[in-house]
Amino acid sequence: RKRGAALQAIGITKGGQTFEGSLQTDNRRVALERLEAIRRELTGERFGERHRTFDDAARRFVAEHFPTLRPSTRGRYLTSLAALTPHFAGARLIDIGSAKLDEFERARRAQVTPHTIRRDLACLSVMMTLCEEWEWIDSNRVKPFKRARGKRGLTDNQPRTRYLSADEEARIIAAASPQYRGAIMVTIDTGLRRGELYSL
Repeated sequence: RKRGAALQAIGITKGGQTFEGSLQTDNRRVALERLEAIRRELTGERFGERHRTFDDAARRFVAEHFPTLRPSTRGRYLTSLAALTPHFAGARLIDIGSAKLDEFERARRAQVTPHTIRRDLACLSVMMTLCEEWEWIDSNRVKPFKRARGKRGLTDNQPRTRYLSADEEARIIAAASPQYRGAIMVTIDTGLRRGELYSL
């Protein structure tokens, strides 16, 4: 049902049961996206069945997928999950579409670089792909969102090489505690990554 030009209210009957509610938006694109999510919900699941949430997915993601990852990748994903959680906590997986992803991107742009946002979305995309495998969702809607945003400036930064000057190296070594001084010197002279250094 419309109020003015806005698609705001819906009434759907299925199997003798009626679902009524507001789409809580004046934006036609967002309204249609939310309506489609409700249609999928009603045709794919029984009334009253608990819906999987971002929180459910994050817990299983950490429990089952993290043991297969390198320590550096686990650390990166944990950082991204810490950024994703305030925006998606409690959200049903079927509701995580372009509208919610756009809200996340706009909020993060005020805090971090596009490169960091892309890494956060990459983490979420991996998690949503696993949700497909677990048959919790029908499709990963983060992938097309990332592709579209990549064409509009949300791209990875070009890698850069940065070397310490002799003065910077001397100051770091002088300031380091004896416990870590040797490790820092090895890292400076070899370029080992953190995980490789810890393995030694």
